[in-house]
Amino acid sequence: MTLSLEEILREHSLWLKNETGGICANLSEADLNGSSLSKADLRYANLSEADLRCADLSESNLSGADLIFADLSKADLRYAYLSGADLSGADLSEADLRC
Repeated sequence: MTLSLEEILREHSLWLKNETGGICANLSEADLNGSSLSKADLRYANLSEADLRCADLSESNLSGADLIFADLSKADLRYAYLSGADLSGADLSEADLRC
């Protein structure tokens, strides 16, 4: 059974709160091109090698997230919180990183 992005985010939220039914989001290699993730709480999520081109991640919390080799080109990262995120090898070309 494949979960929708909304279900993954809901389960991740439960995991962050240490509540029953919570699972850390594993979006490794996911195609999230153009997705709207504004204000999403993706702390510690696995987004390695994810396609996040043109995604709206404005005001999202990506602290501690695994973004190794993620494609964030042209992504909207305005006011995103990236403290402790692993951006090794990530493509940030033309990403909007304004605060």
